[in-house]
Amino acid sequence: MKTNSQFHIEKELYVDHIDIKLTGTASARQIKAFYQDTFNVADEKQVNKLLVDTSRLILDYDSLEILQVMKSLKENLSRFKVARVVPSIGHKQLLIQQIAENKQLDVRNFADKQTATNWLFD
Repeated sequence: MKTNSQFHIEKELYVDHIDIKLTGTASARQIKAFYQDTFNVADEKQVNKLLVDTSRLILDYDSLEILQVMKSLKENLSRFKVARVVPSIGHKQLLIQQIAENKQLDVRNFADKQTATNWLFD
């Protein structure tokens, strides 16, 4: 699963949310570090809504690692409402959504940014 694409993060801070675009290829370690950094920024800015666009991101890790990442982020994710724009509703994206639902996290996948934004502010 190794690729040469780099992982890029763009964050825009707003009064009521953080808008994030992730591109490239990311390892489980990179995703965990990204979320920890984002939680810190959100806490500092007193924001609890995250709009995360992963439509141009490749997760370079398997289903077992997805479970481990979600488990490690669960406590912090429980404090946030997270709308994820995903490239397609494939196996990994469905697994993330299912884990979030099972752990009663306010994390949802969407096919487009407008629908994600509407849900985030509903």
